[in-house]
Amino acid sequence: MERLRRIGLILAWVLGAAAGLDLRAEHLVGGEIWYDFLGNNRYRVTLRIYRDCNSSGATLDPQAAVTAFDGLTGQQIANFSFIKGATIGLPASTGSPCLGAPPNICTEYADYVQVITLQPRANGYVLSHQRCCRNSTIVNLQNPSQWGSTFTVRIPPNGANGNSSPRFNSIPPIVLCNQENLAISSAATDPDGDSLHYQLCQLLHGGGQTNGSNCLTCPAPDPSAPPPYTNVLFQGPQNFANPIPGTPGISVQPNSGILNGYLTTTGQYSIGICVSEYRNGVLLSTVRRDYQFNVTQCDPNVSVKIITADDDPTLLCLGTTMPFRMISTNVQTVLWDFGVLGSSTDTSMRRNPTFTFPDTGKYVVRLVGNPGFPCADTSVAIFRVYPPINPTLTHTGSGCYDEQQFVFSAVGTWYPGAEFLYRFGSAGQANLDTFAGLTPPPIVYSAPGKYPVSIRIRSKTCEATAWDTVWVVQRPQWFPVAVGDTGCRPLRVAFEQDSLAGTRLKYVWDFGDGDTSHAANPVHVYGQAGTYTVRVTVYADTGCIDTIIRVFPQSVVVYPTPSMGLTSDRSVVSIYDPLVLFQTSGQDPDETFVLIPGDGPVYAGIPTVWHAYADSGSFRAQLVVTNSWGCTDTTFLPIRVNPIFNVFVPNAFTPNGDSRNEGFRPVVTGFKTYEFLVLNRWGNVVFSSTDASAAWNGQVGNTGPDCPEGVYVWVVYVRDFADSPYERRGTVTLLR
Repeated sequence: MERLRRIGLILAWVLGAAAGLDLRAEHLVGGEIWYDFLGNNRYRVTLRIYRDCNSSGATLDPQAAVTAFDGLTGQQIANFSFIKGATIGLPASTGSPCLGAPPNICTEYADYVQVITLQPRANGYVLSHQRCCRNSTIVNLQNPSQWGSTFTVRIPPNGANGNSSPRFNSIPPIVLCNQENLAISSAATDPDGDSLHYQLCQLLHGGGQTNGSNCLTCPAPDPSAPPPYTNVLFQGPQNFANPIPGTPGISVQPNSGILNGYLTTTGQYSIGICVSEYRNGVLLSTVRRDYQFNVTQCDPNVSVKIITADDDPTLLCLGTTMPFRMISTNVQTVLWDFGVLGSSTDTSMRRNPTFTFPDTGKYVVRLVGNPGFPCADTSVAIFRVYPPINPTLTHTGSGCYDEQQFVFSAVGTWYPGAEFLYRFGSAGQANLDTFAGLTPPPIVYSAPGKYPVSIRIRSKTCEATAWDTVWVVQRPQWFPVAVGDTGCRPLRVAFEQDSLAGTRLKYVWDFGDGDTSHAANPVHVYGQAGTYTVRVTVYADTGCIDTIIRVFPQSVVVYPTPSMGLTSDRSVVSIYDPLVLFQTSGQDPDETFVLIPGDGPVYAGIPTVWHAYADSGSFRAQLVVTNSWGCTDTTFLPIRVNPIFNVFVPNAFTPNGDSRNEGFRPVVTGFKTYEFLVLNRWGNVVFSSTDASAAWNGQVGNTGPDCPEGVYVWVVYVRDFADSPYERRGTVTLLR
């Protein structure tokens, strides 16, 4: 009973699939497959599938099976699933610039690209993808909707040293025009530079209309069937070598890949175009393009028209450099000739070029659409090139409020009969608000200020405006200021001025000693004694242009500073011999002085002084000199009194907590660097320090366990102030 139930379920599924799950896809327009060798046995394989957008069949598959077979035996080696790329719509191109395609044609394609790895093989490989079905409207095949396609390509034995297959350079046109001579490129490129040969070839069948999965007669076999493959049957009298009726029929040039022919019957036709690569006369691989062409009547309407100044009057206002535009229908290429007599370089193939004429004048401009084709169309127009207006507005006259009279003038290029309109600021600011004409009378403003002035020029359809600005300001003014100073050398003098103007002022100060400054309120240091005359120039170079000069005779007096010499017989002494001899020199009769050795005493007016320092240390002896103007000068001498190196070390200590004799350290004098070590009887360091005030407390490192009673060795390393090294050793007894 259970067995019968299972058979019933299986039968119901099969019948349901046959009735409602039709996976046929009557939509294929064609396709091709090629590969690139990437090194390390890796290949980038590209499968391109073309689809009829207007068909009722399935859309492009999201995945495509590509199967690798042994190139001789047909044994399956590997099977790959390629992911679909973007769907791209093709323009309804005819391949001819003279002919437009009907609006009801639609083709799209997608690329399936994947990098695969195939080890070198003595027989090479065959890569294949199969898909059913073709459009039922194809007229040169028997029962066209029953036929599918096999897209296949061969990898030569052992990869032929990293061979890459050829690939077609361009997408084929969707439409072939009836009753027209064809010249359509199917050229290909080979990355390895191998020789290429083109021919019309058989179409290969693949797939079928059986519903299910993993079958060779399903719409999308996965994996594909192994070679050899069945040829698609043509409907007589057509065959693969003469696939489309014509006089002559369609053919391909073997060396260039150009499709030629004169077709005589409309309809949908499938053809195969093969490009084979040869190296040293040996066939390596063949790429087959399986494609459906729509042969139809094409629209030969072609027209071009130049946009002229009648259409766009602004073209009159651009001068010698002019942009060109056009209106066109079914035009793919153009040729402009800008009409410069005697020139062979006054042409352009851009659709919307810009051209600079060598001079003003009249030029006959010619535009040819689709030059060199029988459907070419020509447009001719006359362009009058005038100089652009480009006006400049200038003025003359003083900007000083008490003597203003501004005269304005405009220069530039414009056509005869141009109109001019001046505006001199807001209403009521000048003696005239506006003036119509090229040369206005002198303009006077009623108050100081900054005024914008414009002139608008209208010439033919062109208009331009130029601007200028005038300043009306008061004259620069100087207010009384005391300038000068008196003092000892070096004398620092801060100069001040108080001036006013309607525009920014500039300054030149001459300090009388050869130095100058452009600061408004400079500070200057006089380095030499003397009497100096100061001169300042204040001027404005915009607005009211004027200059003020002020001179201050003998306004700066600089007194000299005294100068005496101070020497000593020694700069470094010891505390045991602290006597230093100081001597002065170069005293003038009007100068007084005092000597200050630096440790307390002061010696006034004594030129030779023996001074004994009472303590060690660093001192700065000073000689202070004063002249009759009260100017002083101080001379300094450094003196160093070094202590004498001595070491005083106790021989025992008692770190027992009674606050007496708790620590042990040497007492050292006259040192520059210091290091103190304590070692036990085994030579281990139990305490060390570079701080002369640090004492050993009887513990290891002063923080560890207590050291036992006994005798310890101490060592002191020092350098005195003469940089001489000393080492002292001894013992100390630790008692508790």
